[in-house]
Amino acid sequence: MKRIFLLLTIITVLASCGTREETNSSYFNIEGRLVGSKGGDTVSLKHVDGSGYQFADSTITALDGSFVLSAQATGPDFYVLHVNSDPRAITLVADTTQMISISAKLETFDTDYVVSGSPESEDICEMVRRLNTVRRVNDSLGYIFRHNINSPDLEALKYQLDSVCNYYENDLKTFSRNYVTKNPQSLASIVCLSQYIAPRMPVFDPKEDIKYFKTVAEALDKRFPDNYHVAKLEKYIEKIESAAQQGVPVFESIKKGDKAPEIKLPNIKGDSIKLSSLRGKYVLIDFWASWSNVSTLNNQNLVRCYWKYYHSNFTIFQVSLDSDYERWKQAVKDQKLSWTHVRDRNGWNSKAVNAYGATSMPCGFLVSPDGTILATNIQSENLDQILFENIGKPRSAPRPQPSADNNQ
Repeated sequence: MKRIFLLLTIITVLASCGTREETNSSYFNIEGRLVGSKGGDTVSLKHVDGSGYQFADSTITALDGSFVLSAQATGPDFYVLHVNSDPRAITLVADTTQMISISAKLETFDTDYVVSGSPESEDICEMVRRLNTVRRVNDSLGYIFRHNINSPDLEALKYQLDSVCNYYENDLKTFSRNYVTKNPQSLASIVCLSQYIAPRMPVFDPKEDIKYFKTVAEALDKRFPDNYHVAKLEKYIEKIESAAQQGVPVFESIKKGDKAPEIKLPNIKGDSIKLSSLRGKYVLIDFWASWSNVSTLNNQNLVRCYWKYYHSNFTIFQVSLDSDYERWKQAVKDQKLSWTHVRDRNGWNSKAVNAYGATSMPCGFLVSPDGTILATNIQSENLDQILFENIGKPRSAPRPQPSADNNQ
């Protein structure tokens, strides 16, 4: 009976969408399929404006993962597509009378999708694909570097890895600059200007590439004089120019001697845990994710250092950027990570990531017992030395039994 009702519901939605398009040209429609969905997943569409995200439409996927959405538009503008309660989203630029087609994988829908029927949305899809390629390459190169940390040819290897990294990053920058140069009047150019390889690592440098920001702002202001996103871009340009005149950085980065910003996030049990609850100890804040091979390798060294300094008033506060709760939980258990674990499902959009200015993953920050930053952007290969310099020689004591199911 439920399947029959679902089928009738889909037929009704399809029929109503067709009627809307015939009678009112201010609507656009979306046909889509979530590969891997067996039905029952919620797909929602929201309009992005000055007030935030405004509900536009939502539906439930059919048994084959298909769905249909329809929303009203007054002209080209930004919309985001969400699946269930996942904060990740597919960004679209939708216009009236368009029939947009989307196919995406359920687990990685925001980075593994194809779209047609909306030229600017297609351009954004290509940007996402290229950006994700660079991120995967950087992740793999980091893994290779850390896996060969004790190699006598490390310097030569590092040079080779840096060359590969620079090639992919420069290719992305060239593509992006060419795009905004040829399409300054496209709303998709705003997305292009907003790309980040990692937090504090923008594709377009705010100061060096200011001409690209200005070119897009001027072209879009003529096309959309009252658009919220264009006005926001113009204010951002003012911020960049003001910072340049005052000789201050556009982005403030945390530095040695600063007070550690508070972090409050849920642990594996769902309880909110504060960083300040560990006050009185030396704390390594480590940003990671279970899907990152580099993080997995880094955790091996964290385990070694954790037990080495366990009796020297030292602990770890590890912040996961996983969106998948079960995968995160299983990784903590399998890797026997016995310290404090919290998670921000917003990933790179995490407030904690922005507060600390983490530009890669994994990335660590050492905090003193009184909450002062002692070291920033700590990588696996220099952690032991940093701990020795700040904590001193580790105290000898019987090693406790590893456990991964305590506070986490």
